[in-house]
Parts: sequence; structure tokens; C-alpha cells
Amino acid sequence: MEVADRSVPYLEPLLVALAVGLILLDVYTFFQYVVPQMIFHSGRMVAGAHSCLALWLLFNVFWNQAHCTLTSPGNTLEVHEQALQLAMNFDWRWCRKCNRPKPPLSHHCSICRRCVLKMDHHCVWMANCVGFYNYRYFVLFLFYMWVGAAYSAAVYWLHVPWLLRLDDPAWEARGFLPFFM
Repeated sequence: MEVADRSVPYLEPLLVALAVGLILLDVYTFFQYVVPQMIFHSGRMVAGAHSCLALWLLFNVFWNQAHCTLTSPGNTLEVHEQALQLAMNFDWRWCRKCNRPKPPLSHHCSICRRCVLKMDHHCVWMANCVGFYNYRYFVLFLFYMWVGAAYSAAVYWLHVPWLLRLDDPAWEARGFLPFFM
């Protein structure tokens, strides 16, 4: 397990880039193929409204991903010394790796090699632990990703009906691109 924990920090930038690339591929597909279909069938106003909503969702996805990645989750070294003195009076656990008291819900991350306040998990897609200070951004990232995925699936289904006709000869001309939608 220790070998895997040591290799994760080297793989994380690739996984973050992969996640961003997959999101951008969906955005490219939306603006390259779906928006022209909307303009043709529904008009520029409808396409413009869908484009604005898609860009707003995209902004929120990347904003929350960046904040989750760049915000420290919080560690026990940031706990004020007076709180540590008070901890001696309570039943705080002791981290054997950091050699410091651990507040409740704090855990030692074997990948980051530090104790994280209110640690949820280490997320390789964020290249960071999810903890006390960045948990909000992680949940908002998941929310906007879910809304964006549901929105794009609904828009593709409604505005690109040829996706459902697999016997259409135009599929061969489109190649593999519709599978990314």
C-alpha cells in the first residue's frame, strides 16, 4: 500500500488533466455540434440561452474545482496552540505519524503525509484531500458536474435526434465523436 501511496502524487496531475480534458471535450462537442443544430431548428435566441446556461455551469464547475484543488483542507498544525493545550484535558487521539494530538474527525492522510482537519477523503481528481476548508467547494463541484451532465444529456437528447437513430448512414461520417456526448 505504501508504494501506491507514494506513486499517487505523480499520477494526480495527469488525472486532473484527464478530468479537465473530458469536461472540455463535452463542451467542444456541445458548441461544435449541438448549438448549430439548435440555431437551425430553434433559432438564435434559444441557442444563445442554452449557450449562456452551459457557460455558467462550466464556470461553476471549474471555479469550484480550482478552489477545491488550491484550498488547503486544513491540518492539525493550523490548530491554535491554546486549543492544543485544551486538548490535553479532553479525549483527543494522538497521531503516531505526526506526533501531535488529533482533533475529532481528523485523520492522517498517507498520501499528503499530514493530519487533515475533518478529513473526508483524498481525492486524486482534485490532487488534494477534502477536508474542513475545501469540503464546500468539493460538494459544489459535484453538484454542478451532476447538473451539467444531466443538462447536457437532456439537451443532446432533445436537440440532436440523430443520436438515437443508429441505422442512420450519417453515423459513419460522424465517426466516434457522438460517443463522447
